[in-house]
Amino acid sequence: MLSLTHSWHAIFWKLFATNDVDCINDFHRFMGYLPLVTEIDARRVGFLYRTMSCNNTVMNFLDDVFGRYELQALLAKYDITGICSPRRFRFLARN
Repeated sequence: MLSLTHSWHAIFWKLFATNDVDCINDFHRFMGYLPLVTEIDARRVGFLYRTMSCNNTVMNFLDDVFGRYELQALLAKYDITGICSPRRFRFLARN
């Protein structure tokens, strides 16, 4: 994950010609980008949210066994209570 984060920052280092990680984090925040770890978590929440509302019985079973626990763990990581949509998760994780 560290090498992915480094690559994610390298894009902004080249775009803005800066090596300061704090500046890069400010660019992310002001431009509306999430840090890479948070972006990956947001995509996981989106996937789990879609499996929760799926009409497929196999997907519903997998959601009951694995998905709900993982979704609750992700939401707890960002101190979010209750089930929320992926869009709401991105908003709450950003703030």
